[in-house]
Amino acid sequence: PRDEGVIVTLVGPQVPEQTTARADRGVIVEARREAYEAADLCSEALLVGFNMGLSDSSYDWDAALNAARTRRATVVFFSPTRLELSRDARALKKAGAVVVADAVRNPFHAPNWKQSGELANDVYRKHSWARCAVFS
Repeated sequence: PRDEGVIVTLVGPQVPEQTTARADRGVIVEARREAYEAADLCSEALLVGFNMGLSDSSYDWDAALNAARTRRATVVFFSPTRLELSRDARALKKAGAVVVADAVRNPFHAPNWKQSGELANDVYRKHSWARCAVFS
């Protein structure tokens, strides 16, 4: 039943296909290989995004952000650097969200260092920084 426990729904075009939901200790995990905006999800859901690149012009987030606004979602988002985190926060504000938390270091960041493809002397760990925004 939908009113018991926690339901974690993985949604996206690259989510591994899964035919049945898994449940363990009150947590149900289900996967949907589809666009977020097309998924049948509840309103006021908690969305968690890792290294989404909301400010990167290579990705088109308009439909997904419109769906998040319509669903009045809360978004916890992670980025590898504070600069990228602030850019993602700006993109969420532009889409109508209110950023409700300052940048904080994520103690559970990726264990391995990465070197930037743009700046040779820039190294980072994925999802090192986090913030929260709310569509209301």
